Amino acid sequence: MESITIGQIIGAISTLTILGGVLVFLSKIYKKVIETNNKIENNDLLTKTNLKATKVMLDHFIEDKIGNGEFKEARREIDKVLIGK
Repeated sequence: MESITIGQIIGAISTLTILGGVLVFLSKIYKKVIETNNKIENNDLLTKTNLKATKVMLDHFIEDKIGNGEFKEARREIDKVLIGK
């Protein structure tokens, strides 16, 4: 049976320490990516909500016959964006 030297034990410990550090570093990167993705999804949801609210307001302008062609064109553009999503 071979005997394990102190150098081999230290080498194994240092290798495991390096691997552990790399895993911790990668987990931090992954966490940042998830946080960024959540922020993007929240911003996307807020944008959609704002577009829907604007569409409702434009619909009221158009129904009251106050709105002109600009409002109708803006409503069509908003519809295109909402349908595209």
